Amino acid sequence: DTAVIIDKTAMITNPGAASRQGEVNGVRNYLRSKLNSSWSLVDLPKGTVDGGDVLFTGILQNLIKY
Repeated sequence: DTAVIIDKTAMITNPGAASRQGEVNGVRNYLRSKLNSSWSLVDLPKGTVDGGDVLFTGILQNLIKY
């Protein structure tokens, strides 16, 4: 739940439950160590989302605005 991976994009989520928020750094560090430069690693800048909140329709679009 702390990462949603589609194609070559890994989105690091911000779990809503306080008990799950400690997982984020470990998952981010693991993915950075395993993914090469052809991958995108995206951190959500704010808000909360869990992997189960995501519905993939077959089209990957950048919905995050900075």
